[in-house]
Amino acid sequence: MADGSITGTDSFRFRAQRSEETRLIIIASAFCIALVGNIVRRIIGGQVVASNAAFFPIISILSAAIAYELWTLSRTHRASAQGLLIPTWRWQANAILELAVPASLMLILHFDSSRGEYSALSSPVVLVFPIIILLSILRLRPGFTLATGAGAAAFHWSLTSYAIATHSIPPHHGPIAYTYGMILFVTGLAGSGVSRAVRRYVIETVDDVRSTHHRATGDTPFSRICIAVRRAEAAAAR
Repeated sequence: MADGSITGTDSFRFRAQRSEETRLIIIASAFCIALVGNIVRRIIGGQVVASNAAFFPIISILSAAIAYELWTLSRTHRASAQGLLIPTWRWQANAILELAVPASLMLILHFDSSRGEYSALSSPVVLVFPIIILLSILRLRPGFTLATGAGAAAFHWSLTSYAIATHSIPPHHGPIAYTYGMILFVTGLAGSGVSRAVRRYVIETVDDVRSTHHRATGDTPFSRICIAVRRAEAAAAR
């Protein structure tokens, strides 16, 4: 059976859309944890967010991201309850916006943190990328998961290259810094493999169910051929 014959149906897309609600809750929770973590670090005198130029933009972005995730969750739940499908391009745009959140935080830390550029490349914010990448598996779109991982890796590599080119970090730290991007890419690659495997399991399961149903009802390819032959013979006899 063709891959798209199942995963491209409205029924499949609707079920994938319902799984988005779980994904949105987890992403919003991750942003909430990051928000609380930065506030606590500020209170206890953490050096990374000691600068107002870094702290307030970070809090603003995380707050806006949480509000956006909750709005999207509400909209998705309402659409699912009404049996409506949200266009695919909106989920693609949603993924870009979610990746933009940790990317923006890294840029702020890179240029405005009192601890310098290297701390941004290895900050806890980087851990948000794998969460977004792995949760994209729920969409069962292998290419989409791979693209998400590749996008996160490309951003980290670009920021690392900029830091080395501007002598913000010593060149001998480059291999270590580039490793983060490599791990992000491998995460996307692994997630793509899992998504492809689960997608195949779904298709094979549906094929098995249909085959069992056809055998139980006598509707098999051979029986259909026999019926067609009998009809042809009857038509010729007339």
